[in-house]
Amino acid sequence: MAQLIQYIFAGLTMGVIYALTGVGFNLIYNATGVINFAQGEFVMLGAMLLYTLQEVLHWSPFISLPLVFILGGVVGVVFEYGVVKPLIRLGVITVIIGTIGASVVLKGGAMLIWGKNALAVEPLISEKPVAFLGASLNTQVLVVLVVTAIAVAIFWYFFGFTILGKAIQACSVNPLAARLAGVPVERMITLSFCFSGALSALAGGLIAPITLAEYDMGTMLALKGFCAAII
Repeated sequence: MAQLIQYIFAGLTMGVIYALTGVGFNLIYNATGVINFAQGEFVMLGAMLLYTLQEVLHWSPFISLPLVFILGGVVGVVFEYGVVKPLIRLGVITVIIGTIGASVVLKGGAMLIWGKNALAVEPLISEKPVAFLGASLNTQVLVVLVVTAIAVAIFWYFFGFTILGKAIQACSVNPLAARLAGVPVERMITLSFCFSGALSALAGGLIAPITLAEYDMGTMLALKGFCAAII
């Protein structure tokens, strides 16, 4: 029974990480019609940024993780202006190829900066396992589930009950109609990239203490996140 509970929580943990990554895919696809093949590198950057802030600079986890979320949003905006906007007039296929190139560049840059070795990141709270129904649970697993639940609740409220959130949804459904209604479509697209980068970086920051941080960790996470996005 204890082992079954551990398997359930392990599955839930990885599932919510894939879900966050999948939401990142969906935000960009709904806004632009582009499948972002660099989405996994957003996750990887989140893990590497958490390692840098927490292990190199020795900042508090309660500062590091929110900062990773914010920096992920910045990365998303820079990605839009640096990769997507210059290519979007050439067609969706060209942009997709551009995201593949950006993925290679980001992965190579991460390897040069942080090296090829896996990097250990301390759990965000106590390393002492928590006993639950006879099972011994990693505290980071609980952190992942709680933080993800909070993030999902915030974004659910944002997209369901705020004017800005509904404007983003309107742009994803019918950009022309949204533009005619006075919605600044380009700004909403930028916000979609910002949220996509932020959520993916958050996923990387949450999973890093469990799986270690590596320059190529984003590939498999993106693949499974893409499957989650399709579902």
